[in-house]
Amino acid sequence: MFSSAVLELAAGLAFVFLLVSLICSAVGDKISDLFKWRAVELENGIRDFILGTTDPKGMEIADKTLKDLYDHPLVKSLALKETGAQAALQKILPSSLARGDKPINIPAQTFVLALFDTVVPSAAGKTKVGDWRLEIENKISKDSPLYKPLLALVTGAD
Repeated sequence: MFSSAVLELAAGLAFVFLLVSLICSAVGDKISDLFKWRAVELENGIRDFILGTTDPKGMEIADKTLKDLYDHPLVKSLALKETGAQAALQKILPSSLARGDKPINIPAQTFVLALFDTVVPSAAGKTKVGDWRLEIENKISKDSPLYKPLLALVTGAD
């Protein structure tokens, strides 16, 4: 084909390495889906994003906020349904490894809508832009990385 044994060997090796890497990637994705590692890492990332502090009161508020965020209808609709293999695996594994149905990805717009709806709802369940600043200042620690971006969004909304 290339009229050179060296070029043919190099092309063959490149093809084999590409094929093996694609197979390994697909197997890794299936294992990750089976154990729901992406959902766990997303939850840990959101928890770290909301927490931003080691204050026990802040941790309690952040855990409640995280639970409320995952219970929000917009986020709950993104959760993947459990497959038969995952159900069988959860029967075998210890309960600490059993994962609930949680999304592996939350689009940015959905995350922001659900977060604002969770963090700063009014008594009627509707969000008022005028009350956001007070709610953010009362519910989120000033050390949290979430504090300044949310205040910037509220200032822009005003």
